[in-house]
Amino acid sequence: DAQLVRTGGWGAAAGRQAATALLTSEPEIDAFLCASDRIARGVLAVLHEHDVAIPSQVKVIGFDDHHFARELEPPLTTVAQPFSTQGARAVDLLVATISGKQPTVERLESTLIVRDST
Repeated sequence: DAQLVRTGGWGAAAGRQAATALLTSEPEIDAFLCASDRIARGVLAVLHEHDVAIPSQVKVIGFDDHHFARELEPPLTTVAQPFSTQGARAVDLLVATISGKQPTVERLESTLIVRDST
């Protein structure tokens, strides 16, 4: 539902803003899928301030598996990406493209890390 999508920055402040707006407009919301763990950190803070039980009332998922994700309360379910592989492949693809080869698309595996926020 496009009405439930919020865009903004990549930090906790953006998560706080989105969670506050969604809890006001959609009080029955039962999950947040955040584009980064930093955004999820802000969402969790707002849910705690509103005494929302995580995960029994609302589930939260982040993205990136930042070092702090396991230390949040509750520990954050997240999607880990192979950052070093992404960087290396991006350089390889750029060099190949500069050398005249056709650009290609690659799909790298991500890993769902289930913790206590879902």
